[in-house]
Amino acid sequence: MAYLPGGNRTISVDRAQDVSFDLRDFVEKVFNDEYALVIGSEVMLNPETVPIGNGDMNSYILGSVNELQHTTCRTFNELIDSAGRGIDPIRNFLSDQGFIQEMSVDDISPELVSLLRLKLFRIVITTTPDPYLEMLLRDIWGDELNVVNIVDDRSLNEFRSRYKEYRGQSSFNEPTLVYAFGKAVKNESLQFARTDSDYICFVERWMKFDSRSDALMTVLQSRRLLSLGCKFEDWYFRFFWYVLRREVCNMGQGQVAITLDTADRSDANLDDFFRRHRVYNHSSERNPLKMNSREFIKYLVRTLTDASG
Repeated sequence: MAYLPGGNRTISVDRAQDVSFDLRDFVEKVFNDEYALVIGSEVMLNPETVPIGNGDMNSYILGSVNELQHTTCRTFNELIDSAGRGIDPIRNFLSDQGFIQEMSVDDISPELVSLLRLKLFRIVITTTPDPYLEMLLRDIWGDELNVVNIVDDRSLNEFRSRYKEYRGQSSFNEPTLVYAFGKAVKNESLQFARTDSDYICFVERWMKFDSRSDALMTVLQSRRLLSLGCKFEDWYFRFFWYVLRREVCNMGQGQVAITLDTADRSDANLDDFFRRHRVYNHSSERNPLKMNSREFIKYLVRTLTDASG
């Protein structure tokens, strides 16, 4: 047995050898609060309670707005174009009081709920604009939770003030949710990403943050990254991963669980990017113990629960 921080936490050596990365080292770093979670649309919802979109948040938004508008749009771009000038159907849907009041923790992926309820990941980054993760983390952490919207200067300043209180301490460990590409709220001055052009603007904003002066970037760069279900288009996911690392020598400090079709050119480019930068993908066809993102979350929950027992 390998002994982990915190007294009697242990993990089986046999289990550690089930996958081709160092699971004992990974679990130890999780318990040491060295990882930040990046959550994508693919693993956000429970397909049993939210059948539209089969558990993918973006697909759910697309399908729901199509139903409301009686359209058959295939992308967010098409939704916005078909709605007419000055109308934002995605914002209207996500900020509608009827939608917000009907939201439930039961709508969220049960494996994701189980993982976050372990309270081992204090820094969580959501790549979708919906309030589901915020609702769950409020349920877990209550008033302790910090919420940072990357385009809301007020929330960034509040986080900076909280961070200053940790000067001289080992690390910032307050539970924090970061909206990486904005949050859909009624306030139209606060933008969020829907189109490729939007993502360019957001990546540009991330790249302007300097770890020497910006508290949020300092905290994120102090963590390794575990990215779950973030099936972005190849080019802007690579940019986003880079801006969170900033230094090429640090690119490999992380894991992903993203389902990729290597017959697709974009997915193949992303798979190659991960391999070149030594980022381990638990969903890769090359791995002897291949797990899709949801299977990996379940595996991770079992492993971390055993280790904490």
